[in-house]
Amino acid sequence: MPVRTRLHIPGSGLHFVTTTVTEWIPVFADAALARRALVQLVEACKIYETSIVAYVLMPSHLHALLGTRQNERLSQLMRSFKSLSSKLVKETASEDLIRRLSISGKYALWQPRFDELTIYSEKQFKIKIEYIHNNPVKDGIVQDAASYPFSSAGAWLSDIPGIVPIDRDFVYQLTSKPARRRRLAGTILDANRLLVRGSRPRLPRLLPPIRLFRARQPSTPAAFSPNFYCFQPCRLLLIRRLILSLSGGFDVRAF
Repeated sequence: MPVRTRLHIPGSGLHFVTTTVTEWIPVFADAALARRALVQLVEACKIYETSIVAYVLMPSHLHALLGTRQNERLSQLMRSFKSLSSKLVKETASEDLIRRLSISGKYALWQPRFDELTIYSEKQFKIKIEYIHNNPVKDGIVQDAASYPFSSAGAWLSDIPGIVPIDRDFVYQLTSKPARRRRLAGTILDANRLLVRGSRPRLPRLLPPIRLFRARQPSTPAAFSPNFYCFQPCRLLLIRRLILSLSGGFDVRAF
């Protein structure tokens, strides 16, 4: 199956995938079709031993974070899902919808490609999972991301089981450091952003950021000197006091 972006990496991996309905037709605005299409996604993932970490099925497209044991099977999985869901829609949709999906003279539910991005970092993971879950909010379908029924936002927020079972363990096992595993284990969705359970509130930027480096860094390693770092203890102390006053007195020694 054609893909627009693909990196071939041996072994298992976490992938952000997107696939779109022909002509962006809102086929899955029909709740019954959307629900059954997600069931087909689960079936395809079982066949190819793939974990669903996060997903959202929008009226005209699908975003998902998929964990594969064998990266080369991702195309096979997407081909299987598209085939199963296409057959489902063709058997149950109205004649008018089938005609709209046959704009090229041949019925096609999905565009003949999908986009893929391999996730390499925790930061990348959080950006993509936030993007997935906030899609219905940005499109004005719902006010609260967790209330959208065809998304994993509710499962990540409050462990509410949805149509699709979510495999968080796949993400945790990719991270070897226990501290990072704990942070990922606490990742939740709150309104329009992802927070980490137990993290301290983000403060407004009232002061310029601390400068840890000179404006001009040395161009070669030989130019390095102990004075290269310009740590500013006075500014740091001021910021600690500001944080303490704004936070109501929590322990800032953890910073």
